[in-house]
Amino acid sequence: LLRTGTGRAFTSKSCDEGRSWTEAAASSVKNPDTKLNMLSWNGLPEHTLLLAFNNHKGYADAGCRKCRTHLTIAMSHDGGAGWRALTVVEKAKIDYKKAHYPTLFQVGCDRVLLVFSRGYSCCAPADAELGIQLVSYKFDSTTALQNKPIH
Repeated sequence: LLRTGTGRAFTSKSCDEGRSWTEAAASSVKNPDTKLNMLSWNGLPEHTLLLAFNNHKGYADAGCRKCRTHLTIAMSHDGGAGWRALTVVEKAKIDYKKAHYPTLFQVGCDRVLLVFSRGYSCCAPADAELGIQLVSYKFDSTTALQNKPIH
């Protein structure tokens, strides 16, 4: 997946270990030109992918095309053709809050770690939790991620 300024991530595929690629085309993944991170889930069918991304196209109001909200983890069972949201990690578009730069890690066969940055573009409250965040989710192949993070 490639980030773009169109409000959608684009996709390109290689069948020769990266020597050549298909022409990039818009995917179903909404994204306001922010970092995405995808991993292939070891131990499940080969086309099972997890994706962490800011799940929106950008906001026309307030000139916020690149807002970094709605940090979401989604799963694909078809190599990325379709995605299903498993959990929204950070949602609110309030108080200039940002949740961005996600990175996923698989730990064993039943846990996924999400590392991301939380910050404010301005006006952070005195008690705001800023900086690098780590969230651990229990993974179950029948129910996907449990909705509550396990710290």
